[in-house]
Amino acid sequence: MLGLSLKNVPCYYDLGFNPCSQPGLEIKAHQDFLEMLKTKTEYVESKAEIIKEEHGFDYSLDLNGNFGFENSFINKGKRNSFVEFFIPIPSLSSITNEKCDRCHGTGMDPNLTEQKCLICRGTGRKIKQDWDNIRKTVLSISLFTEMARFSYNYNSVKSSYRQQLISFAVFVNERYNSVGGDMSPLFCEYLRNRISRKSIINIQSAMNQIDSHIWNRERGNMFQAYVEKNGFLVFNSLNAGLCPINFMDENDGKGVEFSSNDRPSIADVLVLLTGLFVACQQARTEL
Repeated sequence: MLGLSLKNVPCYYDLGFNPCSQPGLEIKAHQDFLEMLKTKTEYVESKAEIIKEEHGFDYSLDLNGNFGFENSFINKGKRNSFVEFFIPIPSLSSITNEKCDRCHGTGMDPNLTEQKCLICRGTGRKIKQDWDNIRKTVLSISLFTEMARFSYNYNSVKSSYRQQLISFAVFVNERYNSVGGDMSPLFCEYLRNRISRKSIINIQSAMNQIDSHIWNRERGNMFQAYVEKNGFLVFNSLNAGLCPINFMDENDGKGVEFSSNDRPSIADVLVLLTGLFVACQQARTEL
C-alpha cells in the first residue's frame, strides 16, 4: 500500500489514540486525500450492502459527515488541512439487570468460601456479550482502508507538511481477520534510533487498556510490545500478534511490510490497531 515501505511519501492520513473514559482511535485524513476517497465509494458500496443485509447495520459513505456502519467514524471537523475522525471502541460485555443464575444475585460463589462468583465476576447480575458493536467498528475501519487502497496518488497531496508513517488495511471475512500494511523508511529509522522506552511502555499500556475495556474487566498484561535490535516493531499475545513480514536492512533506507498472525479475533484486531495508532502518535511527538 502506497509503496510506503520503499520510500517516504506525503501524509495522506495520520493515526492517533484517545485514552479518555470512552477510549477510541483517531484518523486524521488530509482534505485532498478525502476528496479522492469521495470518488471511490462505488468500490465498497456493494460490499457495504452485503454487510447491511447480513447484519442489519445501516451505513454511510459520506465523508463530509459521520462514516461507516452505524456512524462508527465520528467527524470532529477540520484542523490544519486534516479532517479528524474519532472511532469509539465499544465494550463487548455489559452488565444486565437480571440476577445471575449461579449466585442468584449475591455476587458470591455458592460452592467456594468467600470467593466472588466466577460467572458474574461478583456483580450479582447476568453479563451479556454483544459482538455486533465490535463487528460494526472493525467493518467500518475495513471499508475506509479498502477505499483508501483505490485512492493513492503520490501527487494528490501537495500541501501536507508531514510524511506518512504507517499505512494499513483491515480484512474481515468468515474464515479469518487480519491487519497488514507498511511502515515507512522514516518510521523504521525512528524505531531503530529514536524511540524511547517510555513510548514502548505507552504502546503496550494502551493495548492492554483497550483489551480490558473491550472485555469490561481487568485482564492484566495480555499484550506485549517491543522493538527488536534490528528495528522490528512486534506485538505479541497468546492469541494474536503483529510483526514484519520482510527483512529490513538498516542501510538500504527502506521500510518494512507487516502483518498480523494467528488469525486474530475482531476484538484482537482493535487491540492490534491501537498499538499501531499509538506507535504512530508517539513517533509524531519524538521525530
